[in-house]
Amino acid sequence: MTKTYILAFLLCLLVPVQPAHGQVLSELSLPPNGANERAEVSQWIGLVKITIDYHSPNVHGGTGADRTGQIWGELVPYGFFDQGLGPSRATPWRAGANKTTTISLSHDVKIEGKELKAGTYGLFLKLEKNGPWMWIFSHNSTGWGSFQYDPKDDALRVPVNPQSAAYTEFLTYGFDDRRPDSAMAFLQWENKRIAFKIDVPNVNELYVDEMAKSFRDGRDSNTRIGKSPHSSAQTTKSDST
Repeated sequence: MTKTYILAFLLCLLVPVQPAHGQVLSELSLPPNGANERAEVSQWIGLVKITIDYHSPNVHGGTGADRTGQIWGELVPYGFFDQGLGPSRATPWRAGANKTTTISLSHDVKIEGKELKAGTYGLFLKLEKNGPWMWIFSHNSTGWGSFQYDPKDDALRVPVNPQSAAYTEFLTYGFDDRRPDSAMAFLQWENKRIAFKIDVPNVNELYVDEMAKSFRDGRDSNTRIGKSPHSSAQTTKSDST
């Protein structure tokens, strides 16, 4: 109980935050704001693992107020906008809530046909009232929201067309249209779906390299492949034994 009172007291001290204090606030580990709980989703494409880490707001918000029809262009403004906190005065949407949404890639991939190196990136989205929306992959993957966003950190920008979708209460990321060498990653919330395609053009070469490495290391390649996360068979011995 004492810890609860202390936490409440500290949060009260942080309420009157001025723009100059935005950077400090952005580095604090605070409880979920408005019940925007943290979520994570991963997908394998061959030997390549993709993970999206985000916080998930809902249409009705923390107070239960119905915001249907008020998400796109209102709660989430069009274009770049000034949030009044942190050093940035022209930010895209954090594509989630609370901390910066991130995407991690275990290997090099292609996003909408454009190359993106392995690593962890901040994932942002710029809305447009008319025309394609813009996914932004930033080298800056830490911080709170997009308060520290700077276009010089951009690793990649790709335009996509938003699509109408079935009503989704909680902002959700996922993967579908899964194929041996590609998948569609998507954000879905309220009545919109915004997706981007991830390709692994060298998926077969990665398998060959992994098998060659196994042989060089003196390990059984069948055992190695059998433990791949996407495999339905957990092979531990060769078929001849």
